[in-house]
Amino acid sequence: MNNSDKDGCIVKMLQISKFFPGVIALDNARLEVNRGEIHALMGENGAGKSTLMNILAGVCQKDSGQIFLKGRLVNIRDERHALQLGIAMVHQELSNFPEMTVAENIFAGREPSRWGLLRKNELNALALELLHELHMEIKPQVKMKRLSISEMQLVEIVKAISCRADILIL
Repeated sequence: MNNSDKDGCIVKMLQISKFFPGVIALDNARLEVNRGEIHALMGENGAGKSTLMNILAGVCQKDSGQIFLKGRLVNIRDERHALQLGIAMVHQELSNFPEMTVAENIFAGREPSRWGLLRKNELNALALELLHELHMEIKPQVKMKRLSISEMQLVEIVKAISCRADILIL
C-alpha cells in the first residue's frame, strides 16, 4: 500500500498518452480521484475526455502512462478486467436488448442460474431490489422496447451499479 491509498486516493492516472493515426488524443493527461468524490470532466469536442475514461474502463489501451487503483499499479486489459477491478462505465450509446426484460438487461451475462437454468424469480427480485434502492418505478418484467429513452438510460445506470463497482463512470 502506498501513501495515495492511505490518503483515500482511489484512482490516479499519471502521464496518460493515447495516439490515433494522425491524432494525439491524450498527451500526458493526469487524473486523481479520492474516495467519495464526484468529478466532471469538461472540455471541447476532441479534448480527450472520453478517451481518458475509455482507457480507465478498459475500452481502449493507453500508449503510455501509469494507472493506480487504491494505490496499486494496474494495467487494465479490457472492460471485463476493469469490472473485476471495480470500474463500471455507462456508455453514451445505449447497449440494451430491446426484446429482453429490464431484469434480463440489468444482469445480462451475470444471470442467477442453477444447473444451467435461469432463475427468473430470483432475477426479478434482485432487479426489483436495485430499482427500489434507487427509487425507480420501473418494473423488472417489462421489455426494454416499452421504455422511454430516459428510462433505458436509467436501466443502464442500474446495470453499472449492480456490479457494486467502486468507480462509476457516467
